Amino acid sequence: MLMNKESPPSVTLMDFQVAITGGYLKSLQIFYFSLGIGVLVFFFVTLFVYIQSSSLMLTANEKLVSMLSVVHVVYALLGYMVAAFLYERVIRRKQAENGDVNDAELLLNAVRLASVVRLTVVEGVAFFGLVLLFIAAQAGVLLQNPVYWLNLFSSCILMTFVFWDFPTRQRLEGLCERRFILRQSSID
Repeated sequence: MLMNKESPPSVTLMDFQVAITGGYLKSLQIFYFSLGIGVLVFFFVTLFVYIQSSSLMLTANEKLVSMLSVVHVVYALLGYMVAAFLYERVIRRKQAENGDVNDAELLLNAVRLASVVRLTVVEGVAFFGLVLLFIAAQAGVLLQNPVYWLNLFSSCILMTFVFWDFPTRQRLEGLCERRFILRQSSID
């Protein structure tokens, strides 16, 4: 969004403060919370299977777990890059579509859509790692070779991101102020 320094911003922080309604904020918070809880529940199911596998000792297929661990690392690296790219693209596309019609609600909807897209990609990586842990726990591979617990890293990254980026009124206002409001030069 290009603005010349003499013209005031079309959308002000106050516009965003009004547009960040309780419903908007609550829906985004519910999305973040439920996404994090889903990953935690699956982790605890995997942990339960791991604990039970100590008595089962099924046939271990360490080659499969090893190969899938490599795939998980590649998927994570690509997934995180794609998530960041899509987040930026969604927001920039909405800014370009709006042109001179700078409506705080439309821009906040872009933020919500971009957040959902980004978190969905990161969640896919996390669930891949958890499914891999589940397979390793069920086959007894985790018990024999605990290094495969490293596949939990993508879930830890997701949970850190959910807590770090959890939407609050202050975070959304700061984001909107940084992304959508061009401050006038102090020299003017």
